Amino acid sequence: MSFSTISIPKARIKVLIGKNGAIRRNIENRGKVKLYVHSDTSEIDINAKDALSLMTVENVIKAIARGFAPKKAFLLFRENYFFEIIDITAFKAKSKSRLQTLRSRIIGTNGVTKHLLQKYTNCFLSIQGKTVSIIGEAENIMLAKQAVEMILDGAKQATAYHFLEKSSHN
Repeated sequence: MSFSTISIPKARIKVLIGKNGAIRRNIENRGKVKLYVHSDTSEIDINAKDALSLMTVENVIKAIARGFAPKKAFLLFRENYFFEIIDITAFKAKSKSRLQTLRSRIIGTNGVTKHLLQKYTNCFLSIQGKTVSIIGEAENIMLAKQAVEMILDGAKQATAYHFLEKSSHN
């Protein structure tokens, strides 16, 4: 038996539970776990039969907590899908204004940068708070992470697009 507790933002509790508990039941059935949701503390207790199930369900819950729709988070139940979180504060984002600037660079005007990053890498991105989260297959997630980090390091978005275009032709 494996056990874990995860804290998630209060605003994401309803998403995790779903209408009439449908999302929660789906997670429990697919992950072969039992979830205990403590709405007052925003903590989720997970009881799993094994460590792999526990790790998978933790990632699904973290993905939902980071802003992904459950349908996207459920991709993590597939063996070849992974979840990556990039801490924006690691890129000289100590002030709120700098953090907002870096988030805006990843999103781009009218969401164009985020859209292109997703298109070129076949990954899904969620930019929330101090993080950029990525769901995708292993090879693609590494490309997406590199492109996001290039932009956070100050590279022009076009430079990241060219990097991804070259990488996808190899």
